[in-house]
Amino acid sequence: MLNKIKITINKYNLIKKPNLFLTSISSLVIYTLLFLVNSKSKSLQAKANTLSICPGYESQQIYAVPTANNRTSCPSDSSKIVYVSTSGNDNNDGLSPNSPVKSLSYAVELTRRKSPDWIVLKRGEIFDDSFGVIKRHQHEKPLGGRNIEQPFVITSYGESRLRPTIRPQNNGIDLWGAFRNITISGLKFDSEPGSGGTGIRTLRGGTNYVIHNNYISGFGVGINLRGKAEVNQWFSKVLIKDNVIADSASSGKGHSQGIYAEDVKKLVIQGNVLDTCGWYIDRNGELEDSRIATMFNHCIYLQGKGYPARIRNNIITRASSHGLQARSGALVENNLFARNPIQFFISSKGLNGNANQRLMIARNNIVLEGNDINYSIPRGLGIQHNNAFFALYENNIVAHVLSLSKPNKKAIDIVCKTNDVHTSISGQCQARFRNNFVFNWGNELGGNLLSGRNFNNDLLTNHHFQNNTFIAVDRGVKFTSFEKETLKDRYTFRGNTYISNNLTNGKLFSLPGKYHANFTDWKKNVESRAKGLNYSSLIDPCRTMATYYDDFVLGNLQDNCQIMHDNELFERFIDKAKQKNSMINGSGIDLNSFNNYIREGFTLSPIRAD
Repeated sequence: MLNKIKITINKYNLIKKPNLFLTSISSLVIYTLLFLVNSKSKSLQAKANTLSICPGYESQQIYAVPTANNRTSCPSDSSKIVYVSTSGNDNNDGLSPNSPVKSLSYAVELTRRKSPDWIVLKRGEIFDDSFGVIKRHQHEKPLGGRNIEQPFVITSYGESRLRPTIRPQNNGIDLWGAFRNITISGLKFDSEPGSGGTGIRTLRGGTNYVIHNNYISGFGVGINLRGKAEVNQWFSKVLIKDNVIADSASSGKGHSQGIYAEDVKKLVIQGNVLDTCGWYIDRNGELEDSRIATMFNHCIYLQGKGYPARIRNNIITRASSHGLQARSGALVENNLFARNPIQFFISSKGLNGNANQRLMIARNNIVLEGNDINYSIPRGLGIQHNNAFFALYENNIVAHVLSLSKPNKKAIDIVCKTNDVHTSISGQCQARFRNNFVFNWGNELGGNLLSGRNFNNDLLTNHHFQNNTFIAVDRGVKFTSFEKETLKDRYTFRGNTYISNNLTNGKLFSLPGKYHANFTDWKKNVESRAKGLNYSSLIDPCRTMATYYDDFVLGNLQDNCQIMHDNELFERFIDKAKQKNSMINGSGIDLNSFNNYIREGFTLSPIRAD
């Protein structure tokens, strides 16, 4: 017979951390399986993200680079390699480490068009220089490499593992005029936050772009992909992978983004770390040299005319406004969104105002600690379904909120309307939410786990919620808020679980014609098979970035509920994440391990409370 023990340690009346001697065989099974999953994912990630040195280039330490078709490339027999060093001279031929050139723009001049040439910068050196504008002129051969597997490459060489640093006056590199087959890998683009400029700017379309393992810091826009669909100047097959983009801040002229993409087909944004996007030092702009956060600046901004992108395995934190604004739609999978005012939204805006009539998916994401833009602009939004034609949201965790404002805090926000020029669509706006876990998105000042705003009766709207778990612990947090919605016409609920300390509370739900309702009212009028629990035994719902650093890096094992929002520990987590470097095995944060750690905390324990 198994022992069943009620453990009361924190205000949530929940299990704090696993004891070394588990009181349940079932618990032991859970932890064993999660340990194996963590270990396997960790080794797989290390193998996937660590590059190897190209055969024959061991002395130069030139690493293989990814290509746009998910393979790797090294210099071929027909490649011309141009070496660049601050100790070089532009009178040199640049063809060996012993005769490097000095200036970046001259290195470009030494390469050939439509050839698999490489420019390699010496690692550990600082270049107060830029590549300038690399532009295709009329009647010239296309810019770029020979083909997708033999691209034109700009990367690094040398014994150091420090990326070569480029400190331009304005833009780090400008690529104009339908570049084809290019990889930029292993560089650091550095600018003073608030001085403007773009780290990597591309204009007028192109094909087979790879931007990989770069550190881009301080620019107004980190990466800018700007096509022109109306004249058929699209970007196609773009891979933005394993970069760190930090401290993007506006100069006061124009808006600031970590990644901006417009008119792009087949865009993959994978394995990146984006932090502090669109503001600097102080969100409110009151401290010296700080840049205020605004509603116009985001970590990833996908403009409305493109095709749905794939957003996978990224760490996206502390945006000015949106962690991800996917106006053109997206597959959003296995990301960490944290401390963003609006964590992410998916829409379906397409070319010429037509909807991208495709299935959008958001699954296996961790969404933590929703924030406000600044003192005067409250937000605190988790996942927003914003005029998406149809989207599936599954296996996401949305938990905790930092926003101190009373209005607006919404863990899941359903928006279907036609009066928003940026996202509005015609036809339908529908969603399916299943197997998600939404925890206590609010505080005593208020908060909603689920909010609906369907303003237009012409849109076909029918949103399904199935097998989700909603927990509202603090006073002031509501399960649902639907304003003037007609629930039976637009929403279907089936098999969801609602957990609260007091399900008889008459303010936990809103119903048509009855803004305040309790769980009994909800079952009678909306969801007859809803499951209600007055308590929950979870492994540890207080897990965050701060507690992960405390548990696995410091090994302190402090009470997670006391340190879950600790700013210093959060900073250390992000600093470690920004150490990500594909040349160094085990660098950065293992995101799969972190996500499993959070999911383990939200596992229902087999130890039932009395």
